Amino acid sequence: MGITASNIRLVAKSLRGKNIAGQSALIYSVLGVQGTYDEVVQHLAAERYPVRSLSNNEIMLDSITQFGTTVHVTTLFKMLGYEQVDTLDLFPDEHPAIIADLNIPLPRELWNSYDLVFDSGTAEHCFNVLEVLGNAVRALRIGGRVIHILPMSGFAGHGFYQFSPDLFAAFYGKNGFDEIDIKIELRIGLKSWYFDFDQDKPLPGDFWGIPAQVFFAARKQHQLDEIVMPNQSVFELPLDHPLRAERKNSSLTILAKQLLPDVLKKYLLRKQFFSRTSLYPL
Repeated sequence: MGITASNIRLVAKSLRGKNIAGQSALIYSVLGVQGTYDEVVQHLAAERYPVRSLSNNEIMLDSITQFGTTVHVTTLFKMLGYEQVDTLDLFPDEHPAIIADLNIPLPRELWNSYDLVFDSGTAEHCFNVLEVLGNAVRALRIGGRVIHILPMSGFAGHGFYQFSPDLFAAFYGKNGFDEIDIKIELRIGLKSWYFDFDQDKPLPGDFWGIPAQVFFAARKQHQLDEIVMPNQSVFELPLDHPLRAERKNSSLTILAKQLLPDVLKKYLLRKQFFSRTSLYPL
């Protein structure tokens, strides 16, 4: 999927104020970046992010990926402040720094080696998602951060999977991570918007055809001996918890579903959801 202009702004929101000068980043895949050097500067400035200026000979361009001739993904992360930026891919065509298969554990020499693992549109193309996430845990040092930007709804046929935000919250929460930040990005027409995900509020199943991506960030707080596989968090709640209760339809809701036309039901549900949700432009 690459890194769109709106993705750049979400990354800047997440990393702003973090002391990342001199740190290292591992990027899943050689991702396309939607922006020239000057355009990326503008996106970061819009988020009040302190751009690390690069000399002309430090700026790498990329003309292979989907956005035409833009800055290379390693240049983007150096502009964000990272000193060492390594790309990892299974296929050599786009010249990654590391050739490895994310479906299996990474070589041990890569464990505890990075301060950031970044995944924007790679995990959905890998069959073994457990190892994709587990490899992020393994590759990060204590205090390092993981960022995923992945399809949630409206991307059928794009990859193997579309993801629920709870997958990341549950997995990383059980595997030693804190400072969890989840945002949902919506593409409405030609404009991108986001809202902060609240785990105590249910999401619409398909967003009424609006393409939606999940943005997830978290910090590795401590090291575990083994990767832990979580249960979905809602089923760990008591039966009388409001979030579990909301999964059951009231008699009035069931009656409305039976009597109202589908178009009217979707309109009312969409209006109700957006009236209760604060959207922010990107």
